[in-house]
Amino acid sequence: MNTNASLRELATRAGVHFGAAAVPGLLTRAPRYAALLASNCTVLVAENHMKMKYLQPHYGIFNFSAADTLLHFAEQHGQRMRGHTLIWHCMPPSWLETTSWSRAELLDILHSHITTVMHHYKGRVYAWDVVNEAISDDGSLRTSLCTMSSARSILISPSNAPTPRIRMRSCSTTITPPRASIQNPMPSTILSAA
Repeated sequence: MNTNASLRELATRAGVHFGAAAVPGLLTRAPRYAALLASNCTVLVAENHMKMKYLQPHYGIFNFSAADTLLHFAEQHGQRMRGHTLIWHCMPPSWLETTSWSRAELLDILHSHITTVMHHYKGRVYAWDVVNEAISDDGSLRTSLCTMSSARSILISPSNAPTPRIRMRSCSTTITPPRASIQNPMPSTILSAA
């Protein structure tokens, strides 16, 4: 066995993907960082720059530049890109939190955001974490704005979906008792959207 093989080579031989969360700004400022990502990863995930706070910093105004930088890097190095994340209860843009929105307005905002982002990356991002950490530690759905309770009403039509790999991502799945939603299938509205 070649002990000088990169993690990328070892993962490829094993038939698995190996990836990392990456920061676009470091790709040019830290050449060693960029070289390690290029040589060791088969998949890249934006650490934060595909989240709503960064992609839509002002209401209705999108800025894809940082996320596009990361995607271009992945494409130049034969890596797949995973989108993270369309809906999350943390790190919303300030404009979203400083205005009182009706439920209908919030659903329109989320639908518009998801549709715009997925169209922008259609065919270039192989999978999306659509809803991130929608389940609280006690197993209930979070009640904050960007959660499953709002996401249930958002339908992503097949024409908007870049790929069939659309996921709900959660953490703390090892707590006792396990989160009920982890044991049960995702709500049919999300699955039918995929």
